[in-house]
Amino acid sequence: MEKLFDKAVDYSSISFGFLLTVLAILLQTQTKAISATKGAGRFGDLILANKKGAVASIILVFISIGYLSINSESNMTTPFFCECKTNCVKYNK
Repeated sequence: MEKLFDKAVDYSSISFGFLLTVLAILLQTQTKAISATKGAGRFGDLILANKKGAVASIILVFISIGYLSINSESNMTTPFFCECKTNCVKYNK
């Protein structure tokens, strides 16, 4: 289960950054496709869907980090200042 939440942090963080990048590009671009989308009245829906995806991905990051920090078997419980996982002492055991 820890691997699932560990990967959820990775993928959700990447998707959060990607969605914010797409949002910035959509808001700053003045192409024919964007103009047509604005003309059809669907641009707000596109931006809203993008924002909802970004919010969902950051919520998943926080939930996953919360689960990993509570679980004592996880690698997230080691101090962040440790450079090597084999030399670190786990304080939560």
